Order: sequence, then structure tokens, then C-alpha cells
Amino acid sequence: MEQSKYYTPDIKELRVGFEYEYSGNKGKDWDIGIIESLYDFEDLIDDLRYDDIRVKYLDRLDIEEVGFTYLEDQGMSENNGYRFTIPDNTFFRSFYHLFYWKTNNRLKIERPFMGCIFDGIIKNKSELKELLEKIGIK
Repeated sequence: MEQSKYYTPDIKELRVGFEYEYSGNKGKDWDIGIIESLYDFEDLIDDLRYDDIRVKYLDRLDIEEVGFTYLEDQGMSENNGYRFTIPDNTFFRSFYHLFYWKTNNRLKIERPFMGCIFDGIIKNKSELKELLEKIGIK
């Protein structure tokens, strides 16, 4: 069974910077929104109550948009997941590698010869951006 491209976020996921889509037209038309301040939360809570909010699961395009480069034919099937790389500007000629399994939203970030930096569940682009900021990858 194929996973849906979107899900309804849990209220615990919401924070400033969170990206989502909303519909005031019973799901017929969707617009993009970003929580920019605490004032945005009140309207968002009402929209959640009526299922007028959705979030796109993390995908290849999202990972590329935050700066990673997709590596084709690197041991992961396009059906199961993706492998990416991004330069580590703090070390000469060093890279981070990111692996993403879309079937279960598992994401792993490693730096060669230094090991795993993160291995866990990342469901959307907002969570990925927050993680990268916390671990110092920009």
C-alpha cells in the first residue's frame, strides 16, 4: 500500500517556522502557510479542528531544497529511499551523507570516518530544517 503524500499534523508539531497547507474550501483548494509568530497558532488550531490543514511528507525535492545533492545509483532503490550528500564547510573536503527511507520516514545523517550524527524519524521539511540547524549543517 502506497503512503499518502500528506498527513494531518499533531498539535505538538506546530512551532514558529512550521510549513503547512490550508484549505478554507473543504479541501478543494490548498494554499501554503508558514507559522511566523505566536499569533498564527489560534487560526491554525481552528483549521486543525476542521481538517483544513495538511503537511506534505518529506520527499526528495524537500531534501534537495535545503542543500543536499541526490546521489543516483548509490545502493538505494528509488522506490525505497534516497541517498544525498552535502559539503561540510568546517572540514576540508569532507561531506555529510543523508539517507532517507520514505516508507517509514527514517532519516540518517553520517559523516564519513566520524560515524552517525542522527538516526530517527523526520516527517516533513520543517522538521528537517530544525534538525539541520540543531546539528550545525547549513
